[in-house]
Amino acid sequence: AEAVRETVAILKQAALSPLDVTGYGTREERIEQGYEIDSEEDVLMQRALDENSVIVAQMNALYEEQADG
Repeated sequence: AEAVRETVAILKQAALSPLDVTGYGTREERIEQGYEIDSEEDVLMQRALDENSVIVAQMNALYEEQADG
């Protein structure tokens, strides 16, 4: 939960407006829940742990529609 709060704060500092930030837990928590972690994801998770960082896996830009004319 702390990582999610910190991530939201960082995204807001970057002038972004996060609508949804989800934490998926540690490697151990995910394995206990039955998730399979492929080698590429495992390397990325270890890097985030080593660098005390978070991974932003997906961002969708939402723009207001502009009226023509």
